Amino acid sequence: MEITSEKTPSLKTSFQFQGKGSTYALLFFKNALLVFVTLGIYYPWARIDLLKYLYKKTEFQGQFFQLKANAKDIFTSYLKLFGIFFSLSIFTLFFKASNNNIAWTLCICLLYTCLLILLPFVIHGAVRYRALHSYWGSTPFHYEGIRMNFFRIFTKGFLITLLTFGIYGSWFQVEIRRYLLRHLKFGDIAFDFTGKGEELFWIQIKMRLFFILTAGVYSFWYFKNLFEFYVENTKAYQNNEEIQLKVTASVAGIAKLYVSNFLLIVCTFGLAFPWVYTRTFSFILEHITLQGAINLSTLKNTFPKENKTRKNKFLDFDII
Repeated sequence: MEITSEKTPSLKTSFQFQGKGSTYALLFFKNALLVFVTLGIYYPWARIDLLKYLYKKTEFQGQFFQLKANAKDIFTSYLKLFGIFFSLSIFTLFFKASNNNIAWTLCICLLYTCLLILLPFVIHGAVRYRALHSYWGSTPFHYEGIRMNFFRIFTKGFLITLLTFGIYGSWFQVEIRRYLLRHLKFGDIAFDFTGKGEELFWIQIKMRLFFILTAGVYSFWYFKNLFEFYVENTKAYQNNEEIQLKVTASVAGIAKLYVSNFLLIVCTFGLAFPWVYTRTFSFILEHITLQGAINLSTLKNTFPKENKTRKNKFLDFDII
C-alpha cells in the first residue's frame, strides 16, 4: 500500500475480525480429528493452521495480520520437552516399582524442579517465536528480551508467590507482563505495561468477596475490570508520543456475550466451541480502540536487527 502521508491524523481506530464461525469450525473439527488419529502428533500443525486463520482474518487500517510460523519448529520443541519429562518419569516409575522410596522421592522432587526451571524458558521462547513470525502486512513484530533475565524475574516471583501462599501472585503477573511488553516491538512502536500489582490484587479480592454474595452476577463486572486493567495499562509509544489503548466494552455487552456463549456450549454439548471462540475473539478485538496518531511511514520501514547473541539453542523453545 502506498504511503501518501507521514502521519495518520489523531483518531480512534479499532481492530476488526472478518472471519466466520462456520469456517473456523470446519478447520477446528478437521484438525481435532487429525490430532486424535495421530495420537497428538499432529497438534503443532493443527495449532498453526487455526492461528493462521485468526491472523489473516484480523484487519487493522485496511491491512491484515500474518503468521509465518513453521510447525516443524514447534514439533521439535515439543519433542525436547517430552524427552526430558519422559526420561524423568521412567526413572520415577522404576524406583517406585523397586520400592526405593528415597530415590523415588528424589525423582519426584527433580521432576517438579525441572518443571519450574523450564517454564520460564518455555514462556520466553513462546513470546519470542510468535513475535518473530508475526506481521501486519509486511511490518514485523520482534522481541528483544534476554532469556536469563526473564528466568531470574520469573524464578524470584514464583518463589515469593509460593512463600506468601499465593498473595504475591498479582504482583508476579504484573512483573512478567511488564518485562515481556517492554521488550516487544512492532515496527518502530515500543510497548510498556504500567499496571500495579495492588490494583490487580484488589480486582481479585473483590471477585472473591462479591461472587458468592451476588450468586455469580458480579463476574461480569470482574471480567470488565480485568479487561480494562490489562488493555488500558498497556502503553504504546512511537517517536516519544503515546498511543493509548482503550476498552469500549460495557458490563451489559460482556454479560450478553458470556450468557449466550454458556447457552451455546450447554445446548450443543460443547460442539459450539469454535463459534464461541470466534465470537469472543471478535468481541475483544472490536472493543479495543487505539487513540492517537500513528506514523505509518516509519512503522512500515522499521525492521529488527538480527539477534546473533543466542548461544545455547537447546533452551530455545519455539512454542506458540
